[in-house]
Amino acid sequence: SGHWDCARHFADGAVIKSTIAFAWQESTQTLHVQHDDLAPNQYHAVEMWGQSKAAKDYRSTIGDSFNGIRWLTSPGWIGDSLSWTRLDKGKPAERFTYTRKSESQMMVQWFAAKSGGELALGDMLDCTRTPS
Repeated sequence: SGHWDCARHFADGAVIKSTIAFAWQESTQTLHVQHDDLAPNQYHAVEMWGQSKAAKDYRSTIGDSFNGIRWLTSPGWIGDSLSWTRLDKGKPAERFTYTRKSESQMMVQWFAAKSGGELALGDMLDCTRTPS
């Protein structure tokens, strides 16, 4: 949870900086996420993460400035990583992976399917939790 400042690069080497805020909503048992790229980039997303009681997995809904609404699934934490995957016709179309480095450090990677169907790195962020 909390607020995070992030920076690193896109796959082509271009610099990216973002802020990410996580807030637990007790009444809905969901984690709300606000992801905003800083100028000159223009990605902005609102996410809601929670557990699907029927399917026994985790679900994420993302609404963003480029793609509209998307639904992703996750098996949950595996070691220090949490990955969200969106399928298209049964194949992975994109994946967001959050890797915990410490209580105050994490890495976020976004992968997207290329024309051959393989997932390739789109961007990578190193994030530091900001003091409350």
